[in-house]
Amino acid sequence: MAIHSVFVSPRNRDGAGVDLRLRVLFNDVYRVGSEFWLIDSARDAETVTRLIRTILSPGDKTFVAVLSRDVCSGLSANAHAWLNAPDRNWGRSAGRGMGEMAPDEARMTASHQHAFAA
Repeated sequence: MAIHSVFVSPRNRDGAGVDLRLRVLFNDVYRVGSEFWLIDSARDAETVTRLIRTILSPGDKTFVAVLSRDVCSGLSANAHAWLNAPDRNWGRSAGRGMGEMAPDEARMTASHQHAFAA
């Protein structure tokens, strides 16, 4: 599994809406700030980016990168607690994130969420 640092800047400034839609796509999400999340997923950054783009509107900006231990030192104590939770297995290789939707399910759900948000 990898922890992805995810920046999303929605044109409509609805970070709460993005947060809800991210939680539909991924089981294990931690909101660090108004436009910044951590996502625990076995998928690579390119796939995570592609999935996230399905819930975004035109003009929204996003950036996804795999978080490394040397970069995460500036995160809050709560973010570190989330990262180091015993069930997270951060840094260990594993299958798909627990409870995470299969890609075809995520596409369908994301398109419904996008239609709902419009």
